[in-house]
Amino acid sequence: MPSKLRIASGVAAGYLLLAAAAMLVRSGDLGRNLPRRPFWWINVVLAAQLALNTIGNLASSHPGERIVMGAASALGCLFGVAALRMGSGLPDV
Repeated sequence: MPSKLRIASGVAAGYLLLAAAAMLVRSGDLGRNLPRRPFWWINVVLAAQLALNTIGNLASSHPGERIVMGAASALGCLFGVAALRMGSGLPDV
């Protein structure tokens, strides 16, 4: 794999780990003393990003990307929206 692609893959993996950590904070499983408002907004950005990613995947000419990756990103988007709908919107803390 070329160096630039390795670096891009490493950055993407790091971003996904940070996104997962943000969702754990949002759920209260991690960092219970952290303010939740910024993590609510991170949840909004992640859900929007996955919605755009789903549109891009569905527009692909490759059937694997269109069917498999489109379904995976759509499911992630639905989970993100479900996480936003849980609770009473923006938290007080």
